[in-house]
Parts: sequence; C-alpha cells; structure tokens
Amino acid sequence: MYFSSAAQTEAMASGGGKPSLFLKIFLIIVNALFLLVGALVLGVGIYLCTSAELGRFSDVIAAMETLKSIRVILIGCGCVILLVGLFGCSGSCKESSCLLTVYAFLLAILLIANITVAILSFTFSKEVKSFAKDRMAVSMRSLYGNGTDPSGRLFTDAVDNIQREEQCCGWSGLGSPSLFNSTPWFRVINANSSSSSSSGDKIRTFPDSCCALTKGPKYESCAYSTDEKKSREEGIIHEMDCWDRLIDVSGTFIHATIGTVIAAILLQIVCLICAIVLLCQIRRGSDGGIHV
Repeated sequence: MYFSSAAQTEAMASGGGKPSLFLKIFLIIVNALFLLVGALVLGVGIYLCTSAELGRFSDVIAAMETLKSIRVILIGCGCVILLVGLFGCSGSCKESSCLLTVYAFLLAILLIANITVAILSFTFSKEVKSFAKDRMAVSMRSLYGNGTDPSGRLFTDAVDNIQREEQCCGWSGLGSPSLFNSTPWFRVINANSSSSSSSGDKIRTFPDSCCALTKGPKYESCAYSTDEKKSREEGIIHEMDCWDRLIDVSGTFIHATIGTVIAAILLQIVCLICAIVLLCQIRRGSDGGIHV
C-alpha cells in the first residue's frame, strides 16, 4: 500500500526521515562563520590594494606584480566564499536539496583550490623571495642612477625616497655585498668626482639617501664608507637594509594570508561534511511515499 503525500508529511513531522535539527542549526552557524571568513579574505585583498605601506615599494620591485595578482585573487576568492556561504545558509534554512547540492559542489571546488594555494605558498615561498631579490638586483644594476632613461630616473627617485622615509639602505640584505658599486650611479658619480680636486682619490660608495646626516663629518664617513657594517653600527648609514624591511612588511601580509586560507580550509571541510549529511537526510525524507 502507498500513502499519499499528506501521510508522508505527517510521518516526517513525527520524526520519520526528518533532517536533524541539530545538524541544520550547526550548518547554519558554521556557514555564518564561513561568511565571516569570506569577508576577512575579501578585506585582506582590499587592504593589499589600498595599503600605503606596501604602495611605497610598488614602484621599486618589479616582482610586486605578483602581489597585485595575489590581491586580485584574494578579492575574487572572498566574493566566491561569501556566495558559497549564502548558498549554505539558504539551503539549510529552506532544507532545499537543490541549493545544498550547488553549495556542496562549489564548496568542493573551492576547497581544492584553497588547498592548492596553501601547498604552493609553503612550497614556493623561498623561491618567490629569491626570484624577487634577483629581479631587484638586475633593476639596481641597470636603472639606479641611469639619468638617460626615464624609467631609470623614476626608479632612482623611488629608491631614494624609500631609503629616506624608511630610514634604510641597500637592497641586497644585511651581510650581502652592496649593489651600489655595480650601478650606473656608482660609475657616473665617481667619474665626475675623479675630475674634481676637492674629492681627491676617495671613491663614493653610498648615495645621500643612505646617510643619517647629509652634511658634516658623519656624512663624509657615510658617503665614502669602506666598512658598511661598522658604519651601520655607528648610525652613520641607516641600520636597516631596505630589502629586509620589505620582507618584514610583506611577511606580515603573507602570514595573515596563509592563516586566513588555513582557517577557510578547515571551515570548508566541516561545511562540506555537514552539507552532505544534511542533503542525504533531506533526500531520504523525500523519496516517494512510505511503503507498508
């Protein structure tokens, strides 16, 4: 015998085949948290776009194009996470198998993408830093002090402004050989000074933007320094290296990004499991009539 849909509804109301209320509420709560994570990912992406601190370095590092790509990806992922969270909340509230199916499908794709991003971030972070550092060295050797090239003048001004504002000097990292002695600036300024009787045989080694003072004995010690480490320790040259400063600044954002992605992955796993279980319960409760 086969009961009508009214009888089926009555049976479900009495508990037969009815989706778990606890699971439904739990999924709604978790998806609400998921919405918050989506908003956080979106916020990090927007912040990377508008951050004045990172913006000061964007004219110098050619590899900052990678950061631009990352922040666009974060904004896109944040929007998708928000959309998926809305599907999850709506599907759970309405007990809609259609919405929950779409939700589970999108969530699975997003989960795979986030796991891939996390793995690549951990695996290639050193390689990315090394690549960016090599690109910076190439730019310094070809552009810094190159007054005949418009891009060289722009690059030189950007480097000097950063070194003054951030009170840092150099772009190779502390303990590494200075890049300044292999730049157009080094060749031009020492070629000019060699013809000047006031400079004698001194070789200019650091630009004004590296010096804590721009005149007096300390300035002379900075501009013609032959012992970079000692000059930094004595406060003659800015103590911090600009490349190390950039790594510190970008590292803060990278760690925040990785932490956000990991949190999103954990929430996605929980949401996917709950969605599948709830979807199975809803489908069991709507499988035709009740046979006796």
